[in-house]
Amino acid sequence: MNYYPFHIGDYIAHTAHLDPIEDCAYRRLLDAYYLNEGPLPADAADVARKIRMKANAADVERVLNEFFTLTDDGWLHARCNDEISKMKEKQSKAKASAEASVRARQAKAGANVSEKKSDEEADGERTLNERSTDAELPTPTPTPTPTPNKEESDDSSSPSAPAKPARGSGKRSAVSSIDGVPDSLFAEWLQVRRAKKAGPVSQTVVDALQREAGAAGITVEQAVRTCVERGWQGFNAEWLRKAPIGPAMRSFDPGAPVETFAQRAARQRVEEVSPMAARKAPGAGFEAAQRFMNGGDVIDVTPRAQPQLEIDGGSYGR
Repeated sequence: MNYYPFHIGDYIAHTAHLDPIEDCAYRRLLDAYYLNEGPLPADAADVARKIRMKANAADVERVLNEFFTLTDDGWLHARCNDEISKMKEKQSKAKASAEASVRARQAKAGANVSEKKSDEEADGERTLNERSTDAELPTPTPTPTPTPNKEESDDSSSPSAPAKPARGSGKRSAVSSIDGVPDSLFAEWLQVRRAKKAGPVSQTVVDALQREAGAAGITVEQAVRTCVERGWQGFNAEWLRKAPIGPAMRSFDPGAPVETFAQRAARQRVEEVSPMAARKAPGAGFEAAQRFMNGGDVIDVTPRAQPQLEIDGGSYGR
C-alpha cells in the first residue's frame, strides 16, 4: 500500500506516552507494515535494521511488544490488518466494475458491428433483387418509342415552364432562379432561409411554393415577396388566410422597387410612430421609408426674426 488512512486523534490517544525515539520507531514500523501488506519479521533486531534504527534496537523491540503481536508469521498489527483488508476489498470491487464496463462496451461494439453487417447484407440483397428485376426476358417484347409532341416541346421551353434545377440531378438540387420571380427578390428570400438555417431552394420547394400560391390565389412572385416581408422560410396558403396580405400587395406592380432590409426597418419605425396612419394607408409607410432613405423632405427649423416694438422712441424685441 502506498497510501493508508492516518487518524491523528487515535494515534495521539495511544502514543502520547512515547518518547521521540519510540514515536519515530512506531511510525516507521507502521509504514513498513503497510508497504509490505503483511507481518513484520519475528526478529526484533532485523526489524530495527529494516526501518533504519539499528542503533535503537531496544526501543524498537519495546514498541513491538506494546503495539504488535508476535505469531509464527511474525509481528502482527490488528488495525493494520483491517485497513489492508478494506483496501483489497475496494480494489476487487473496482476491478470487477472495470471488467463489467469493458464487457458492456465490447458487447455494444459487437452489436453495432452485427447491425452494420446486417444492413450491408440487406443492401446487397436489395441491389441483387434490383438487378434481377432489371434483367431482360429471353425474348424481349419491343416497346414503341413515343414521338415527342411539338407542342409539348414548345411548352417546355416557354416562360411558364417550371424552374429548372441547377447543376446536379434530382429534386434535391438547388435551383438558381424561379420563373416569374425577380432575381433580387429571390436572393432576398435565400437570405431569409439562410438566417433560419433552412436548406437550399430545391425543385421540391418550388413545386410546393407554386401549389400553395395557387391555393392562396396569388402569384408565385407575391408568395415569395410575402415570405421576404414576413420572414418566412416557406409559404403556406393557410398562413396567409390567418394573416391576409393588404390591397397594396394584391395590386403589386412588377416594375416597383423591391423593399430592402433597411427600407423595411425604416417603414416599421414609421408605423410604430404613427400606427393610426399606417392602418388607414398601408402603403404610406413604405413610401415614407423610401423618402427617409433618399434624404427626405428638409424642414426649415431656423428661428424666425422677432418683430420690433416702438415704445417712447426705443425699439424692444417682443
